[in-house]
Amino acid sequence: MIENLGHSATWHVFRTQVITIITPTVEPKVLEALSQVAYEKKSARFLYTTNWDLGKYGPIVEKMKVFGNIQFRNLKSANDFWALNRDGEEIVLCPKANDEKDLIAIVSIQEGYAQIFGSFIYPIFQANSRPI
Repeated sequence: MIENLGHSATWHVFRTQVITIITPTVEPKVLEALSQVAYEKKSARFLYTTNWDLGKYGPIVEKMKVFGNIQFRNLKSANDFWALNRDGEEIVLCPKANDEKDLIAIVSIQEGYAQIFGSFIYPIFQANSRPI
């Protein structure tokens, strides 16, 4: 069981924001939450990059694209970590682990770290993925 460390202080605050989400494979809970928030917060933009099973999730992705504020990218193969970036102000990085209890994440609200990590995470995954 993973210990819950609490909630981010600012992820719920939406101005005009860009939120980048990268997961090793599709996370249904992330997809569901993304659908709800993207529908409610039209001023925010979202980018979800993962290794999609388009046979299973393709119809869901097509319905969600209608919102107009979500972009989906398909990785060539599964990656080895999770990453989230909000406007270059907050970042979460977590390498994939075989056992959930071994997951350790870097979480930072220091803009410098978020900008540094954000500046190379998105370009790396953009180069290794295609838009859906």
